[in-house]
Amino acid sequence: MELPFVPTIVILLAILIVFICSRLYKRYPKTIQMVLKVLSIIYAIIVLVGHLLPDGFVYVINGSFYGQIYYDRTDVWQTVLRWGLNISSIVLPMAVFFKNRLMKNVAIYVCLPFTILSVLFLNDFVYYFVQEESRAILDFPYLSESIRTLILDWSFRSFYFGAQLLIGLVIPATIFFGEKHRFNWQDKTEKQYFFISLPFIIIASMPTYALQSLFGFASGRNNFGYSFAQLVWTSFIVVEIIAIYNIFKNKDYQTRYELCVFLCIQLFMHYNSTYIMGFT
Repeated sequence: MELPFVPTIVILLAILIVFICSRLYKRYPKTIQMVLKVLSIIYAIIVLVGHLLPDGFVYVINGSFYGQIYYDRTDVWQTVLRWGLNISSIVLPMAVFFKNRLMKNVAIYVCLPFTILSVLFLNDFVYYFVQEESRAILDFPYLSESIRTLILDWSFRSFYFGAQLLIGLVIPATIFFGEKHRFNWQDKTEKQYFFISLPFIIIASMPTYALQSLFGFASGRNNFGYSFAQLVWTSFIVVEIIAIYNIFKNKDYQTRYELCVFLCIQLFMHYNSTYIMGFT
């Protein structure tokens, strides 16, 4: 059963929290920064646990076979939104824990719009979360029936996901209104750094199931299309590795350290997202 009021609650709470944090930021900047760090840790935990919870989106396959069943469903918009949230799960902790203008810019001008859209389409997410054919932690044989019922409950998943989106709104909005961070359009270096780095950040944040939902499984009717997409993606990764090495090999220690942290978070989130396909 849909809960149409949850997005409204999320938005109103976000406005209230951001307003309070922004007003207090001038007097207690270190305290608010600590609050944001705590929120980013909570956000990461919610995202990681969310990867273990049921999610039927793995069965949205663009005209292909999966388990000898032909699926003609497709949901490109949902894929785009999930991709955007993946970016948030990597960038928001970086934007809070490091004084990195690139991460703060991405958090405000990329992650925040995606999160707002996700709030508006919250029930579309929950629709997939509560599908009976979902796997993930449901594959665990010793899971009690009461837990199974809870994690497939529309209300529980709505509020759980709403909590993730709430924090996803608060962090970048507080950076914008509290820290007064703005994109410096007059700085050519900042613009170049942002627009050159953004495609790599987007590709690095791609969900494990994105190619499947956009092009279909390799074993289905879209065999050539999927293989071509996979080839392009793999080629891009190779180019990305070479580019990262050549761009950052002569950078200072702090810059290289932040890059390593970003890649570690990205790999950790990406790996854990594979649990959507089951534990076994």
